[in-house]
Amino acid sequence: MIRHPTDSPTSTLNDVADDNLTFASDSERYDEIPTTLPEVHTDSNGRPKLTRSNTMTGTKKSMASSKWGYGWGVGKKQKEKEAEADKEQESMGSQTNLPLYQPPTSPPTRSNTQSTQASKSSMRTHHSQKSQQSVRIQESPRSHSPGPRDSLKRNDSQRSHVSQKSYSSQASRSTERSAASTQRSATLGQPSLASGSLRRPQLYPSDSTSTLVGSALERKMAEVDSIRDYGDTGEKLADLRRNMSTHHLDYYIVPGEDAHGSDCVAESDQRRQFISGFYGSAGQAIITMTSAYLFTDSRYWLQAREQLDKNWTLVKAGGVGEPKDWIEWLMDRVKDARIGLDARMISHEKAMLINDKILQANSKLVYPPQNLVDLVWKDKPQKSRAPIFLHPIEFAGVSATTKLHKLREWIKSQPPSVPSYSKGPATPDQVQVGTLITSLSCIAYLLNLRGSDIPHNPLFHAYLYVGLEGATLFIDGAKVVGSTGDYLKTLGVERREYLDLWTFLRRREWGTGKVLISPQTSYAISLMLTHYRYTVAPSWIEHTMAVKNETELDGLRRAYQRDGAAFVRFLAWLENKLNDGYDITEYEAASRLTEFRRSGKHFMGLAYKSISATGSNAALPHYTPRKSTARMIERDTPYLK
Repeated sequence: MIRHPTDSPTSTLNDVADDNLTFASDSERYDEIPTTLPEVHTDSNGRPKLTRSNTMTGTKKSMASSKWGYGWGVGKKQKEKEAEADKEQESMGSQTNLPLYQPPTSPPTRSNTQSTQASKSSMRTHHSQKSQQSVRIQESPRSHSPGPRDSLKRNDSQRSHVSQKSYSSQASRSTERSAASTQRSATLGQPSLASGSLRRPQLYPSDSTSTLVGSALERKMAEVDSIRDYGDTGEKLADLRRNMSTHHLDYYIVPGEDAHGSDCVAESDQRRQFISGFYGSAGQAIITMTSAYLFTDSRYWLQAREQLDKNWTLVKAGGVGEPKDWIEWLMDRVKDARIGLDARMISHEKAMLINDKILQANSKLVYPPQNLVDLVWKDKPQKSRAPIFLHPIEFAGVSATTKLHKLREWIKSQPPSVPSYSKGPATPDQVQVGTLITSLSCIAYLLNLRGSDIPHNPLFHAYLYVGLEGATLFIDGAKVVGSTGDYLKTLGVERREYLDLWTFLRRREWGTGKVLISPQTSYAISLMLTHYRYTVAPSWIEHTMAVKNETELDGLRRAYQRDGAAFVRFLAWLENKLNDGYDITEYEAASRLTEFRRSGKHFMGLAYKSISATGSNAALPHYTPRKSTARMIERDTPYLK
């Protein structure tokens, strides 16, 4: 029977170049399978014939001589035979005979293949198709035949014979593979092309190597792994300990948070990841002059055990017989000790707790003027300078002007900080006159602005002071471009550079009165203000963010609907591919789901790194596949997505 070009699993090689394949579409073109097959033409002997215009390559002239590189006078007899064959074919109306189907002598053996082999197998199949059109196919026994390099070593009289035999052997192997596929379909109850059915035969694992599904997608993916490998930590720890000696420190604490208390941090703030090699989202590191410890909860024990090298000891926080957290571990050990810490990387609330406890052990917290990890981190990435942008009112529901007005009303409602022993009225220095906001999510919410400084979070690095009359945003000036600057002016928000905050606090540029800060504010800020200039109070913005307005609730519903539709499309794609016999990796599946989501309306990015885990990996909390180590999705074990 006649095979239509779209019925071939490798037909996309002729229609679509590899470089043109994208995430958005599969290289398999299922939508172009014809509903009816072309009429079968036969010769006088009843053998099926196919016009050259319908062949895979559409090549009329034989490519044998150019393929093997024959020169003038070499392979002359072969060239004459090819010329005679061309004349004979032209006299027959540009038609060629196809080999009859021969059932295999033994059942085919399935092979466990991987999608990464697809391109190689596709090229082998492509060359096999070209060889079928270059010469008239002659049936021959399936045996090893010399390759082109072997044939070139023989004398001139043997070259023609060897070349002809090589072509015939390749054609025979291609015929047997086709026959084996037909036999397998018949054995498993699937209709086949050879039986005259219009349905495309089912693809099985042994066939998946001759397609571009999977391999084409992986070739389009970035080669750089999303997870950075910081290498051996021995030299870095040695450099850090030299800096500790300079400041006479017994311990140095490296929290996982940044200066704004964010759990998810930018690459430039991944100090704990750099010094320890552990890139989980939760954990703290403590370095002594002889040892190094990593503290994390049960979600990351397995991950930490794999990523920490011999220089580190894992402390399973919350485990049986283990301390609850790193603070409890530290309190049981310190005595007459100096504990180093970057005061920007710990909250006011937590620092006060530690100070109260270590004071009983005659120990103290020490704050070096520079972060000691930064001194060791020679190739530390620069902070992001990506521009900020407006969050439209159609999604926010409430304007930034309204939010600022309500925040100022809250500031006015706060009682003055009058000592309990005082009997007179409050002085101007005791009245609350403003609030300093350090939480990135609170700043973005209050001003209806968004950014992209932190992966998987629409946030930007900044500080915001809001007074009763005006406001000041401390941010890198390169981030404010276009109409964003005019928008801030309409809100009455002054813009200053990010590091100007410390000058603002040191000079007390807000005037008289006290500044309200939340318990999660950086301890470095409360140290700069001194306890005479600040009042600790729960954040009004965090409470307001938790109570969603109707516009935000409607936006959440619509976002979940769009994401649900994308997820269903992904599940349908994955089920079809696995049922068709394709091998899909965890990494590829995660990337495919991202592409389905990306095609949806209002897509801005992922909320977290994609979880795509098969088999035993599905038991790992927060497992994220890496391109270099991703496993093939198994069909008989749970798959977590």
